Amino acid sequence: MNNVKITKAMLAKNELILDEIRPKRFAIASNFITCIKKQSGESCFMLFNYEPQKWNQWYPYFYSTNGDFDCHAKTYSELMAEYWALSSQYPQINSRYEKAITSISTLLGIKGGISVEDSSIETEYWIKYSKTQNVWTFYEIEFLQIVQLPEMDFSKLGDVALLPLDENVITDVLSSGKFKGVPIVDNTLDILRNKEKLTKLTEKSITI
Repeated sequence: MNNVKITKAMLAKNELILDEIRPKRFAIASNFITCIKKQSGESCFMLFNYEPQKWNQWYPYFYSTNGDFDCHAKTYSELMAEYWALSSQYPQINSRYEKAITSISTLLGIKGGISVEDSSIETEYWIKYSKTQNVWTFYEIEFLQIVQLPEMDFSKLGDVALLPLDENVITDVLSSGKFKGVPIVDNTLDILRNKEKLTKLTEKSITI
C-alpha cells in the first residue's frame, strides 16, 4: 500500500479508511522554518544536517512528538476526531513548542530569545508506513517560523548552513536536489519551488 495524504475532499466525502493502513502510532513533525537576511541584503534559508554520519540530509529544524495511537475509526473524519482527542492522553503534544525551542536553543548554543509564529505553509496530515517502527503511522506535519533569534555567530555551527535564496542558487538546488553536495529534504524543495510561499516566508526574515 502507498502512503496516503488526507485531504479536505476526503474528509468532506466521509471517505472510508482501508483496514490495512489503520494507524497504530502517531507522529508530529514540527518544522521550524528560519529565513535570514544578512546586512548585505542577501536572503538565506537556514538548514540543519542531522546525524550526518547516519542520514546526511539538509532539513529545516524539526522536533518530533510521537506515541501509540490505537485507531478504531472507520472514516478519515473519525480518524481526525480520534487524533485531536489524543492531547488529553499525551501532555507532550501540547508542550511540544516549548520543548522544541529548548532543543533548538541547545543546538545553536544560545540561552534564549527565540520567538516563533505560525507560518504561511499549511499543515499536512498523512498515513505513512514507518519502516523504522514497522507500523502504519498517522503524521501531522506542521510548519512554524522562527521570527526572532539572539545575535550569534553562524560560522561556528558545523551542521548548520545558510542556503542563499538567489535565483541561480535555487535553480541549481532544484536541479540537483542538493546543497553543498548534500541532499535536501523534499518539503524544503517544495517550498523553494513555490515562489509565492517563499516570498511570504522571507517577509518575516530575521536580520543578522
